Amino acid sequence: MNLRCLRYEHPRFGDILYEIHGKDAKMLHEYCPKRDYTLVLADIPYGFNITGCLHDDSVAWGETELSLMVRAFKVVTTARLWRIIIVHNIDQYAAVKTVLEAECNGGTQNCIW
Repeated sequence: MNLRCLRYEHPRFGDILYEIHGKDAKMLHEYCPKRDYTLVLADIPYGFNITGCLHDDSVAWGETELSLMVRAFKVVTTARLWRIIIVHNIDQYAAVKTVLEAECNGGTQNCIW
């Protein structure tokens, strides 16, 4: 699944382009062209294995998978400043924190809702 180049007109910043991919986020560099991406929002597998789930959620992502995803994003973005938002379960917090602190040189900020 790929919804390409959807456009949203922000009242202050003008056109904002975004894409939604239902693909392997660890392989971003294989299907996303280089561009000034300033945000990636990833809803990673939690390992809940819920019946009717639309993707393979039998194994929760750990540091290895998260590192691959962040590094793939760093390959495709040409922006000097960017943000990564990862939706994860509480058991994955330590792995997410470790990877983001290792891969991102601008610091990290935690948000729970």
